[in-house]
Amino acid sequence: MNWDLAVFRAKCQANNLPTERLDELIDTLVKIKKRTNHHGQLSIDRWDEQFQGNEFDFLSDEADQLEFEAETNFIAALQAIHPIADIMGQIINLTVLNSHFAVHDASLYKVKTKLTNLNNPQHAAIISAVDTLYTSNEFMFIDAFVNTIKHRNLIESYHYAEYGTDTENRNGLRTEQFEYKQNTYSPIWVDTVINNYFSTVFDNAINIGNAINSYL
Repeated sequence: MNWDLAVFRAKCQANNLPTERLDELIDTLVKIKKRTNHHGQLSIDRWDEQFQGNEFDFLSDEADQLEFEAETNFIAALQAIHPIADIMGQIINLTVLNSHFAVHDASLYKVKTKLTNLNNPQHAAIISAVDTLYTSNEFMFIDAFVNTIKHRNLIESYHYAEYGTDTENRNGLRTEQFEYKQNTYSPIWVDTVINNYFSTVFDNAINIGNAINSYL
């Protein structure tokens, strides 16, 4: 899934929008994706290193270090992707709301609320795309995790394998169950978040971009 940035830039120029600031935000989105993918892949690679030798000691200092690096890079990936919503909010603010909010006050939530209150049918596709991102299970988990990890550890390590019907044949890092804003988040495998959640969030952000293109 792609956002046609050439069309976006052309329409911004045609509408005399602040293209320099918008280009900075696009560049930020590119860096967010690169950082997220970088740390996500490092997390997976560090965990997998434990299983490359036939006589690896899971109780060794080396194992502890690899587990620490896997956890640290996973958290870094979540922290890298988390700002994507508010970056999209800033882009909407500049392109659709004529800079109604100050730059650092244009959160996606505030922008969506403003669009909804305007009750303009032309904003419907943008509001729908914003809702898809903001209320998705994937982004809600990321938002909750990043805001909760500041206060306590949310990752456990599991070294086990299961065989047979209705069991999981795997091992790895898994988050603990936690609560945030009256929602409960069940344990989930770290590699599931890295391999599935991140791509969904990126695709949903792209949907917002394409909705902006159509509006402009």
